[in-house]
Amino acid sequence: MVKVKISLEKFSIFLIILIAIMVTPLKAEEQDLEVEIERLTEQLEEAQRRKEEQASSAQNKATSPQEQATLESLMQHVQELTRTVEENKKEIAELKEKHAHDTASPPSTPLSAEETATVKASQNAPSISAGNAQSQYDQAISLYNKGQFSESEKAFIYFLETYKKDQLAENARFWLAYSYFQQKKYDDARKEFQEILDSKPKPSRAVDCLIGLSGVFENMGRPHNPCPPLIRIKAEYKILTQEQKEMLNSAIRRNNCKILTN
Repeated sequence: MVKVKISLEKFSIFLIILIAIMVTPLKAEEQDLEVEIERLTEQLEEAQRRKEEQASSAQNKATSPQEQATLESLMQHVQELTRTVEENKKEIAELKEKHAHDTASPPSTPLSAEETATVKASQNAPSISAGNAQSQYDQAISLYNKGQFSESEKAFIYFLETYKKDQLAENARFWLAYSYFQQKKYDDARKEFQEILDSKPKPSRAVDCLIGLSGVFENMGRPHNPCPPLIRIKAEYKILTQEQKEMLNSAIRRNNCKILTN
């Protein structure tokens, strides 16, 4: 019985020391605060476990009024320690919010359209190395060919915002459309294909976009109709590559479009 009493008294002292540590002022650095809270939380869990063991031990033996009072005091200390941990966590969250607010410095004057485009491009910048337009385009194509469509999407967007007047811009937009398509972002793909078509591209590129547009409508389902783009190809474009012919005829058969095939 004496051993139990001594153990309870030592545990009480241990908890009092922990509470004294917890109520000390928070450190200035958020990272240090988080490390301290994590450490104290672990100690709290250990304290709760030991408290439960002591309570269980006390229940299995006849306890004196003094031992019962000590046990109740321990339970109160654990509750106080729990509240202190929660309060410190709340204070850390408030510090983080204040830090985020203080570091956000809006520009004193509105950005020009060119500056806004530059900022937007930097935000969309993918994880590819720096280089000229050709290098950036090649890296974006490489991402697409590897099946990394989310990354190729970012890379082509970045290219178009950085080199929008480059001769490769139309190609970049075409593969951006297919990057969207592969991710089932069909409406985004539709807009990119249509933008190319609205710019009056060369016949070969127009055919590719119309085939792509038909594929978008096919996957979007009703009320979208995949046949009109295919009918337009048959009506307006007579010179097709062998690959384009195969893709066109396959799409016509797949969608049961009411036009003649070659």
